[in-house]
Amino acid sequence: TLSSDNILQAKSKKSNWPRPYIVPPPVEEEVDYFNIKSRKEHYLTIALVPPPSANQAWEQLMTLRRECTDPGFYRWPPHVNLLYPFLDMTLNKKSKETYEVQLSKFRNEISNHLEIAARRCKPFDVTLDSFGTFGGRARAVLWAYPKTKYTTTQQPCDDDEDEGEEEEPLIALQRLLEEQFPKCTEQRKGGTFNPHMTVSHYPNIDFATTAKEEVE
Repeated sequence: TLSSDNILQAKSKKSNWPRPYIVPPPVEEEVDYFNIKSRKEHYLTIALVPPPSANQAWEQLMTLRRECTDPGFYRWPPHVNLLYPFLDMTLNKKSKETYEVQLSKFRNEISNHLEIAARRCKPFDVTLDSFGTFGGRARAVLWAYPKTKYTTTQQPCDDDEDEGEEEEPLIALQRLLEEQFPKCTEQRKGGTFNPHMTVSHYPNIDFATTAKEEVE
């Protein structure tokens, strides 16, 4: 028979049962690149576009695209894709934050990482001084080559002092952007980034080659 004293004594004794092991929450690994859940979309791009102040360049490029009957004349401005396709937000439906709040944070983080890449690259000038083509029997493109050189004699992008031939500024900038957005590697197909500004699309390479001869 248990008395009240026995019960109290039993409660006062330390239990010999092993204490449950509490798994600590996972520690989020800090990364120095864009790491927010997202998806790639072909309606988004990070591209080099002539600045509004370059009136003569805009006029010449638009005139050339019009004369070459570029199918995308009214769809997009003259541009050089650096990261394409680019990232759009994936909505977190479990979050208590509204779509607008999530989108604002997403865009701010995108801007931060674009700024990181841009700050690591010194100012440079762009000159469109030659044309090229690529394609085949079913589709082809006439493009202008955006040759770039540093505006000053300072160290190049990223202060890269590795041995070997120095990268052109635009190629270096694209590499820095990929480092910040490692999901977006399509522009380095074959391991090399070949910057180009599309002038017009053609049914095949023969038409593109003829157009190249006419504009040169």
